[in-house]
Amino acid sequence: MMSPYSRKDGTVERIDFLCDMPLQVLVVDDDVHVLRHFQKYFAQHNTLTVRTSDNPETALRLMEERYFDVAVVDYSMIQMNGFEFVEAFRKQNHLRHVAPILFTGHSDALTIARVVDSSFYTFVEKDADFLQRIESAILKLKNSENRYANQMRWFLHKALANDEFCAVYQPIYHLRSKKVAAYEALSRWCLPNPASGAVRTIAPLTYIPYAEEFGFIADMDLAMLGKVSRDQQRWAEEDGESVPVSVNFSALTFSRENLAEEVRRVIRQNGGDPALLGIEFTESRKIPDLERFQFQLKQLTEIGLRIIMDDYGSDYASANVLMTVIPYVSSIKIDRVLVYGILEHGQNHRFVAHTIRYLKNLRADSCNIVLEYVADEHILEEMTRIDPDLYFQGYAIDQPLSSEEGRLRRQNSARHYAAVTGQIASFQIQHTLNSDSSMKLHAQADAPRLYSDGPIRLLIIDDEPMVRTMLRIKFQHLGYTVCEANSGTDGWVRYLEFQPRVLIVDQQMETDTAGSALTARIREHEKKVGAEPGLICAHTSEKSARSEFQTAGADLFFLKSQSLSEKIEYLKTIVSVDDQAPGLDRLNAWLLEFQANDALLDSQDSTRSSALPDRDALRPHPQSPGLLNILKDTHLSPDTRLKIFALLMEEQA
Repeated sequence: MMSPYSRKDGTVERIDFLCDMPLQVLVVDDDVHVLRHFQKYFAQHNTLTVRTSDNPETALRLMEERYFDVAVVDYSMIQMNGFEFVEAFRKQNHLRHVAPILFTGHSDALTIARVVDSSFYTFVEKDADFLQRIESAILKLKNSENRYANQMRWFLHKALANDEFCAVYQPIYHLRSKKVAAYEALSRWCLPNPASGAVRTIAPLTYIPYAEEFGFIADMDLAMLGKVSRDQQRWAEEDGESVPVSVNFSALTFSRENLAEEVRRVIRQNGGDPALLGIEFTESRKIPDLERFQFQLKQLTEIGLRIIMDDYGSDYASANVLMTVIPYVSSIKIDRVLVYGILEHGQNHRFVAHTIRYLKNLRADSCNIVLEYVADEHILEEMTRIDPDLYFQGYAIDQPLSSEEGRLRRQNSARHYAAVTGQIASFQIQHTLNSDSSMKLHAQADAPRLYSDGPIRLLIIDDEPMVRTMLRIKFQHLGYTVCEANSGTDGWVRYLEFQPRVLIVDQQMETDTAGSALTARIREHEKKVGAEPGLICAHTSEKSARSEFQTAGADLFFLKSQSLSEKIEYLKTIVSVDDQAPGLDRLNAWLLEFQANDALLDSQDSTRSSALPDRDALRPHPQSPGLLNILKDTHLSPDTRLKIFALLMEEQA
């Protein structure tokens, strides 16, 4: 079953530095001379990272601290033999993926039979070429389809143990009172890069499906409830009052035995107030046992918690579910499918208006209706006409905030809301406290420069998964932070959420918004909020779309069918208008190097439909000046630096 956190094409975004991690190998042998042979043999191996241990107990502790793909284990060790070592780590759910390789000088029939029965990955006799055979067995795992899932299982287990999940708070605004009525707590994973130690914030789309698959989701949901309870207690202590906050619970969490008691314990231990806490359940995942689910909701409301139905109108909408849960529901959140239908299909306007009235009248005491994913000010205008007593949540109003930012936003929500309704939705309200603790507010347009420090954010909008994959591989290797969307509608939402400075846009995406229309909309939005224009590159199969993209304001136009040689000539023409600019010699050096390898790349281009090229073939040459550095050359004019980006488009799918 597709997770509600999956993208529309059923895929889940991957964490690039996990995908690129070399195979991690642990060698365990109590003979230090053998370990030295391993270290010397694998010292120059750039696709493997090998660590050794001469003590099996120490090795087991190391497996808890670091991720490993393979454990190469000696059969005959004094403290515990190889079989006992493998049995010890395979008792741990998060270590079951580690592939064991047993090596030994004892090749008797009993040992071999035991290896087969114990499901060892392979068995290697300790002879003259045993290291080569171990290497061959390890490398067979390099392209394992399950490797990324195994990594996610281990790193999620570690994240729970190390408290790496944090909460951000997205405000829910009440239209009539013009203030923050509540917050939704959203999970973020602060994941350290195993190689560099740098911490990256990972969005839930990337890890929640794996947490559900591997059984971590209930513990994660309860941990998030504990964090929110602590933040609420701190807000109350500092401000004398707090505000309602809702926490998302997976449908799988509701199958947990004694859920209500665990929730009560977590809230009590962390100082939360049940009357100010809510549980959101998503309607986009089918509820397996509706009767048990109803019982769980009843118990949670008896604790004093509010219940919120999320994603109403998505995949599993049914009158039966609605009638079962409505006695316990205080708020209903309408899914983006219905909300964005107003913009894409005018006839949805009346349907949404009727849906809101219908939902409000289901209970005698009424229930609050929240419109989620409001990323466009036009939605605010339209929905205000339908019903002025609605609640709104989305990037057109406010982005997810840290705990401290959320507290400050609530204190000044009236002023912020006035800015939102004044049609400056993309301005950030920044807060600072002066020495006497009075509040200062200043609005600043959210317009990060394309070539500022840090990774450049790039958004790929195309409904062909192969095209997106090829482009993503290319740009991630060049140091870009990449986001994908598979439709024009999804692309607009991702544009507002991700705030990319570079976009690659396809024209025709089935019946969805045309790429040129999306380009025009983005250019209009940039002018409206005073943002610095980003680079928009049209990337399409349709020659006829050129004029439409030019009219819409695209900077560059590429046909997917163009050969690499044709692209090079086109790009040389673009940059030649500024050939006196300092630093252009480095660009010419890069271009000459690229032309020297043109034949090889063209041959890859001709076979691209049958298979993806090797990932290493897409890496920049080590001696290349590097386009990313060229782009950041401050001596080049801004116009030239903007256009030079097109050179990164020559290796597309």
